[in-house]
Amino acid sequence: MANGIIQGDSHENGGIKGIIKGSNKPIEVEGGEAIIKKEAVENSELHDFNGKK
Repeated sequence: MANGIIQGDSHENGGIKGIIKGSNKPIEVEGGEAIIKKEAVENSELHDFNGKK
């Protein structure tokens, strides 16, 4: 992962498998998706995003 952006295969190509710690539930993410910190999701302030389209 680089700067919160996941690197790896697309869902179409098998994705990236993971397990949710604590619940043991399986997940699948894909390259190009982002991980967002809990604090950022809970914050109601409006922020600018500088990234690629």
